[in-house]
Amino acid sequence: MSRRRRGSDEINLTPLLDVLFSILFIVMLTSTQSEQSLQEVQAQTQDQIEAQQEQIEALEAAARSEELYGDTAVIVTMRNTVRRDGTHQLTLTLGREAQTLATIQMGQDRPAYIRQYVRQTIEDLRGEAEGKPLFIAFYCRSDLIYRQEEFLPIQEELERLSRSYKEVFYQILEE
Repeated sequence: MSRRRRGSDEINLTPLLDVLFSILFIVMLTSTQSEQSLQEVQAQTQDQIEAQQEQIEALEAAARSEELYGDTAVIVTMRNTVRRDGTHQLTLTLGREAQTLATIQMGQDRPAYIRQYVRQTIEDLRGEAEGKPLFIAFYCRSDLIYRQEEFLPIQEELERLSRSYKEVFYQILEE
């Protein structure tokens, strides 16, 4: 005679739920800690960015007023502007007094001329600088750029001069 054991047909889910809740608790705890650490890293990074921006602004202000370099360097400023008649021009100034070296008419047919003029002007200033560093600040207002082709040769020439001469430095700054 076969005897059947009558047990309950119910499955005890308590151990399964215990394991499931334990895993859920661990995942929630881990994600909360990860989120907190990400927020801390983000706050630290933001603080570092703000500190670096303040340093950059201070350096730019010092370079503009030439307090940083005084008489130990030659400062050349290049600026793109638009005249009242709508023509675009590039103005080169020298030193603290902003002595105008040249005002060059920009145009689509003039990139080679402008490149040559910038090269010759910087090389002449380099010769007169008697070994002093030559810092070129190109204040480029992108909203005034009529054609990108007009400014790429200038940027390329500044890069070439900087590579060719160890005492020539440049930076393109957005106004």
